[in-house]
Amino acid sequence: MMETWPESVPHAPLAGTFEASPFREPLATEFEDGPRRSRPRGTLRVATVRFTIRMSNDQFAIFKDWVDGPLVQGTQPFLMPVWSAGAYRERQCSFFERYRENPGHGLRYRVSVVLDVVDY
Repeated sequence: MMETWPESVPHAPLAGTFEASPFREPLATEFEDGPRRSRPRGTLRVATVRFTIRMSNDQFAIFKDWVDGPLVQGTQPFLMPVWSAGAYRERQCSFFERYRENPGHGLRYRVSVVLDVVDY
């Protein structure tokens, strides 16, 4: 069974940090004469999203243990509520790159993620 985003860890992005690329760059073939030809990479629609989440120290510890343990250092897919078309929808995600942590002032972390989202 696929892992799900921990309920005690926030998933809502900080204002102004959410950015989505709704599909991957198409494959392209160059020709000597005429324009290049583009085609989709496959039939599965995968978007890439970037955002930052604010977490408390305790929430960050849960997140870090979840990524390192059940997600095997972030290599396994998981289910997560993702903002799409005006609402949160549970989608299959995977880390496109490693998350970045920024221990802020006081008891807060800012965690930036880049995820691949299936059926965005």
